[in-house]
Order: sequence, then structure tokens, then C-alpha cells
Amino acid sequence: MQISDNNITVVADKNKAIVLEKINAIKERYAVTSVLHDLRNPLWGVRLAATMMLSAKCENGTVNELANDILISCNQMFLLLSNVNDLYEISLCDGTIEPVKIDLVGIMQACVVIQIPIARHKKINIHFYNSADPVIIETSILCLSRIIDNLLSNAIKFSELSKNINIRLNENENHVECSIEDEGPGFTEHDIEVLYEKFAKRSAKPTNGESSSGIGLTVVKRLSQQIGVELKLQTELGKGSKFTLIIPKVFNHPTQ
Repeated sequence: MQISDNNITVVADKNKAIVLEKINAIKERYAVTSVLHDLRNPLWGVRLAATMMLSAKCENGTVNELANDILISCNQMFLLLSNVNDLYEISLCDGTIEPVKIDLVGIMQACVVIQIPIARHKKINIHFYNSADPVIIETSILCLSRIIDNLLSNAIKFSELSKNINIRLNENENHVECSIEDEGPGFTEHDIEVLYEKFAKRSAKPTNGESSSGIGLTVVKRLSQQIGVELKLQTELGKGSKFTLIIPKVFNHPTQ
């Protein structure tokens, strides 16, 4: 019986496909385990704060602090679950985006407001340098908001207490540059190599016990590709990082 090279190739391809399928299955199981693990910390915080609020010993000031802790934990859970949902939907997405005209300044302000309680908890100052004039662009509100939310959340999460985060908009003829700069730990060379990989473990750790699933920057990269936004990173180890979004004013459907 003779076996041709073509038959060998077919068998090899089938074996490769089986191995890849098993690897993907392992990754999916790890994804679920990782998310469940990271949800425990904020859920524990919510349960503890709620229990203390029910105690008759709580004073008004204490109740306000606990309510703030609950809000922070809920924001963390919302972001984590949103990221998992984003990854799932992107994997099924056919690339169809429905862009609308929006004011980028208003979107940035809304994203900052959401993060203020978490930043205030760590005494981190968010400085948004912008003009009073609207900056009109055409894009997906949902995708762009999720990108900004993740970058701001990471900047807060990996910064020490009492640091600063600077947000700047620079408008050009055809695009707008939106930068988010922190005073965090920066990225190592290895970090940069795996920067946008799903569930990648990087050198920096959250500074106040926050959860970190390793999917936030993956979502940022994939959503940026979906809406044609160019993503740039400037970083210096021990001094901080600056992510810059180069957003076209007129939406161009990315080439799939």
C-alpha cells in the first residue's frame, strides 16, 4: 500500500486542527475560571459593605463611605463583564458598524465621570485638557466609549495613590488625537511583546487590590481595529505610559 504526500498532508492538517481545537477549548475554560476568580473580589466588597450598612452601629459618614465602596465594586464588575461580552461579540462580529456623528469632548467627559469615584478612592487626580468647543467625529459611540473606559480604568488601577492622569485632545484636519497619560509603572519589553494578547500576564500589578483579568487591552485593540482607530503607546519603565488614539473624523470601514 502506497501513501502519497498528499495523504500525509491531509492527516497532518487534521491533526493540527484537532490540536488547535483543544487549545482553544482550554483557553475558553481558562477564560471562565479567570473571570469567576476576578469577580470574587468586588463581590466580596459589595457583600461586606452591605452587611456593615445593615448594622445599627453605622453612622451617616460610614454609610456614605460604604456606599462609595459598593459603587466602586459594581463599576469593576461591570467593566469586567463588559470586556468578556465584548470579546465574545467581536469573535462573532461580521465587521458591521453603524457610525454616528458625536461630540468627542462629551464622550470623554462622560467616561471621566464614571471613573471619578474609583480615582477619588485612590486620591488620583484626572486632568482633562480640552477646549470649550465641540469636537465632532463620526464613529461608533459604544466602541469608542469602551476603549476609553478600559484605558482610563487601567491608568487608575495600576497607579499608586495620589498620582495624576492627564487626558488631552489634539484636533487636526482629518483626525483627532486623544491621549491618556498616567504616572504608573510603565511597561517592560516583555509586557510590550504581549501587550494586546488575551489573558496575558504582565509585570505590573494593581496597586489597591483591584482585579485584573488581562483582557482589557485586548478589547481596546480589537475595538480600535473595528472602528479604524490607530493605537499608539509611549512608555517609560517606572515613570508611566501614554496611550494615544488617532481617531478619523470621518468613519472609514476597516478592511477585513
